[in-house]
Amino acid sequence: MIISEDWSWHRPLTTYELAILQGFPTHVNGKLLELAGNNEARWRERIGNAVPPAAAKAIGETILRSLMAAKAGVWLMDSEEVWVQPNEGDRTTDITI
Repeated sequence: MIISEDWSWHRPLTTYELAILQGFPTHVNGKLLELAGNNEARWRERIGNAVPPAAAKAIGETILRSLMAAKAGVWLMDSEEVWVQPNEGDRTTDITI
């Protein structure tokens, strides 16, 4: 149990909940996901280091497009919209020297 400064109670996420949030399947072969072993700390570390499937797919596809372009002798910086947009109000200025 975690008690915050305003005395409200919060429970930490379970290892199973963390796995689901990270993209692990809820069921494997019709059975609830079961993590082998009994070392909870190591599983939490592994789950935290995992790359969610959707992100892994996007990264892999981007790398593949870049490699295919390079093999064709084309420089490809990006072929998609930017994943992160600047905050409104953030401004960059061009400096001429």
